[in-house]
Amino acid sequence: MRRSAGDGGGDARHVEGELADLAAQIYANLGSEVQAPFTMEEKLTEDGTAFVNNVEYFIGAKGIPFSEGLVSEAAIGAIPYSLVLLRMEPDADIEAAKTQIKDGVDLAKWICANATDIVIDNIGDLVLMVMWNDDHSPGLGQAIHESFLGLAD
Repeated sequence: MRRSAGDGGGDARHVEGELADLAAQIYANLGSEVQAPFTMEEKLTEDGTAFVNNVEYFIGAKGIPFSEGLVSEAAIGAIPYSLVLLRMEPDADIEAAKTQIKDGVDLAKWICANATDIVIDNIGDLVLMVMWNDDHSPGLGQAIHESFLGLAD
């Protein structure tokens, strides 16, 4: 299992936009060589989502100081894929939050399938977490990460 946290541009950059629009842009910029699974999106709050009342299920920890969040997961539970975007609170310790997520999130949360890889990165106050199974979806996470970093351009 590979777990990594990056430094996608540091604190000086800021990406404007609604999280749903940013997720759509990430998917749109993947290119034809990588296919993301069909996904469903939910708003993420400190309590979880409308369907899963447990924020730890999505980001591995409670108390991470975000002002808004979005979860985009495979619509079929047997496909281990999750993308989370978090807009962090002003003055949040983003590096500490990324470490909490990296160390706490369960790559086997789907029970019938496991993610093999996770990337957590940020551009300013926008944090990305993506986890996937590289055997099932080769290169997907790296492509998502690169597309995310492209939001800063």
